[in-house]
Amino acid sequence: LSNLYKFYNNRQKDDIIIFHEGDFNETHQEDIIRGRPEISFYHLKGINWEVYPQRIQGTESDWLFKDFTVGYRHMIRLYAIRIWHVVAQLGYEYVCRFDDDSLLLSDIKYNLFDFMIQHKLDYAYRNFCNESGSTGGLWWDWHEPYLKTMKEKFGHDPKWLMQQCDKCDEFKQHCCGEFLGFYNNFFVANVTRFLQPDIQHYLKTMDETGFMYTKRWNDLIIQSMAVQLFIPSNKVFRFRDWSYAHNSGRPNRLGFGIVQLRENEPHPDEEMNRIIAEELMWPPITRMLRKKPDTCTLRMEGEMFTLSQPAFRLN
Repeated sequence: LSNLYKFYNNRQKDDIIIFHEGDFNETHQEDIIRGRPEISFYHLKGINWEVYPQRIQGTESDWLFKDFTVGYRHMIRLYAIRIWHVVAQLGYEYVCRFDDDSLLLSDIKYNLFDFMIQHKLDYAYRNFCNESGSTGGLWWDWHEPYLKTMKEKFGHDPKWLMQQCDKCDEFKQHCCGEFLGFYNNFFVANVTRFLQPDIQHYLKTMDETGFMYTKRWNDLIIQSMAVQLFIPSNKVFRFRDWSYAHNSGRPNRLGFGIVQLRENEPHPDEEMNRIIAEELMWPPITRMLRKKPDTCTLRMEGEMFTLSQPAFRLN
């Protein structure tokens, strides 16, 4: 939060809503808000924070990936399904997610929402992630008939999505490879667009499967699929002009995550080392690379100096 203010919101003064499960009491909230009246808190409960659909309630022992808690799966459903309704009910037309494991590392010199409006964008992101739900071929097998339903019901031809499938013209695992999605711990989106009938049909159909709970299909792949199915690529944008990090796991080392400098950073080696030492307080890069040489890499990705693990997933 301090970096978000340092590099962005001290100038922009955008509203910031902190979602919580009731773990911030009034004193904590007042301390965080003090001097920053644009901050408010939203207690997640009811339809926004419960197992859905009802038929899978009480079946937790059958769910895959038992290391992931029910609360984690609530979070998946929030950012895949419910976020659009919550934000619309609060009166907003655009939303930006900034995860509590995310860190802004350089100035954003413009207002994110004005940028979206000015360029007529419906979705924007910072990084990519290759992921397909970790349930074998089910991700493709479930979506293949849905693509036909979508075309019949809404007349959509998912040309952008099918660009991933260069080995044949079907949405199959052997044709498409690992699904390329948006690393949505940061995103900016047009809420009105996500509430339109085509995207809502997909999200409601997905919600009724219960797969976010039973198979841990996450918000990254579901949100990315909705975008690539229904939003033209010329209304989707990748931010490259500011530095960003996200890390899942222990805060004192790189787990599943990425540190990516802004495009054309003039002194990338020095800046990356400074960020690792001063902002993240991690071990030296050389030690991280030496410890996991097969998965942790330091490289240039499209003029953006990048440290990530696992490298084959995050860019």
